[in-house]
Amino acid sequence: ILNKRFSNGWSWYTAYTYGVAKDLSSIYQGIVVATSVENWDYDYGYAAYDHRHRVVGGFVYEIPWFQNSESWFLKNVIGGWQIAGSFHFTSGRRFNVAAASGPAFDYNLDGQWGMDRPLWLGSDNYNEAIKWEAGRPTLDPSYFGTPNPPAYERDMSYYDQKLLPRNAFTWYPTYNLDISLQKNFRIPAGARDYNLQLILDVFNVFKNQFWVLPVTTYGLASFGDVTRKVGDRLAQISIRFMF
Repeated sequence: ILNKRFSNGWSWYTAYTYGVAKDLSSIYQGIVVATSVENWDYDYGYAAYDHRHRVVGGFVYEIPWFQNSESWFLKNVIGGWQIAGSFHFTSGRRFNVAAASGPAFDYNLDGQWGMDRPLWLGSDNYNEAIKWEAGRPTLDPSYFGTPNPPAYERDMSYYDQKLLPRNAFTWYPTYNLDISLQKNFRIPAGARDYNLQLILDVFNVFKNQFWVLPVTTYGLASFGDVTRKVGDRLAQISIRFMF
């Protein structure tokens, strides 16, 4: 953590986190259903919120222009503004691939649909399935296959196949910068003062746009497709009256 308290007109804060998160399920509200009723450990893997690296920070800078001006207008209206910002860089999020819903996709024959995971046909580097085609990322379906069904009910040898682990893939990192420009106006009123604060916020200053996750349902015709980007720049003006 790097932290400079406000002095000489500015402050700064930056923190870095290295993390590894694993669990059996990243659902903490609602009903959690295991992928396999006979092999609960099959779901143990990286959590959906696992991000290997994260840097966050912020700053405040008091713009020094016209602070000591003899002009009332320059000193009290044009001068005295602050600029503040917050930023982050975050490693790509984890995502899971599971089969479509229906009896044909109940690979382990446990009566539960829509959660079984396909075979993995690649190397130990799962991200090799993420390719770039025609200027956009895609998840290559040729790295996935249909597992052989169990020979009988609760046939544990089914899990000896190279089945895809949960949340095996890591998507691309994200980053962002938000900026705020603000000014406090003191309003004297008898024995007490009121404060009027004018704030201009700009979110996602550089309009960074990122590809959404691919279609992760194995068995759909669109499996692996990435359809769009997200990341708009937004601005807002607000007035706060404090009394």
